[in-house]
Amino acid sequence: MRNLIGSLVVVAATVVVGLPTMSFSQDPGRHGAGAFVASGSGEAVVKGDGKMDVQGRGTVVVIAGRRDDIDVQGFGFKRQDGNHFYFEGKGEIHVKGKDIGLDATGDIDKVTAGGRGTARLIGAGHFKSGRDQGNWMQPGIDVHYGRR
Repeated sequence: MRNLIGSLVVVAATVVVGLPTMSFSQDPGRHGAGAFVASGSGEAVVKGDGKMDVQGRGTVVVIAGRRDDIDVQGFGFKRQDGNHFYFEGKGEIHVKGKDIGLDATGDIDKVTAGGRGTARLIGAGHFKSGRDQGNWMQPGIDVHYGRR
């Protein structure tokens, strides 16, 4: 059943991408209280204060300062450019701090965030933030999570 639902999401995303003259608008500023969680395929860009985790396969860029915590399991370290840390492969990454971010591209098994911030989701998948939940697909959706 889970594979069937995943296949349907991929087919729906393909149809949306294949029909550029049609517009499927989504609320660009969805709000949710509390934690944020999403899974799917594509890109998830999460920014904010608190804690962020990602599990999956692909490329992940973490934005964090010297006082922030980054814990990596499985992903291979590629390089560092200032406060940007580049990882590639399969595994999980946990980041905790203020004004942090992560940009995950590929197969996202799960991305979570707690605290306060925003998430930009591009591709196809499902998200939940507080009482707000739904599917995300091309051209993307913005979700705000945490207390305001």
